[in-house]
Amino acid sequence: MSYLEDLNLLESELEGHPLDGLEELSSLLDWQYKRIEQNMAIVTVQGQFQTYSINLIWNEQSNSLLMETALNIAFDDVSEGYIPSTLMDINTRLWLGHFVYSEQSKVTFKHTLLTAYLEHIEQLIQTTRTECDRFYTIFFMIQKCDVNDKDKIFLALTDSEGKA
Repeated sequence: MSYLEDLNLLESELEGHPLDGLEELSSLLDWQYKRIEQNMAIVTVQGQFQTYSINLIWNEQSNSLLMETALNIAFDDVSEGYIPSTLMDINTRLWLGHFVYSEQSKVTFKHTLLTAYLEHIEQLIQTTRTECDRFYTIFFMIQKCDVNDKDKIFLALTDSEGKA
């Protein structure tokens, strides 16, 4: 049976709760999965720069799924000052989701899905990993206060094609 057939079978077996099939999907994709409670799970995926623990929280009232993951980069008082304008620049480049700076002094990527299906959850987990990897180096530059050269920031924000 192919991966898509497995995914379609999982979708047909679910009875409404989007987190129910996520454990099997995680197994198929070699992700770590932990169900915290009925409406909350954590999926751990390997990124280019870190391992991402992606929190998924299902809200039955709004029929929506919140997905969020924090980057493992801490900021001091000096580097924190560069975050608001950088988040604004980054968020204008995103089609799905957005980065926020949390009370725990962490940059967090968030997105909410309405009426989440397993295939959508998988795509969003992949997107979360991709976007966090895509902008990780910029947040690392901010942490090191290496942001005085505007050309360097511009280049870091520019999407590139291929590999060197």
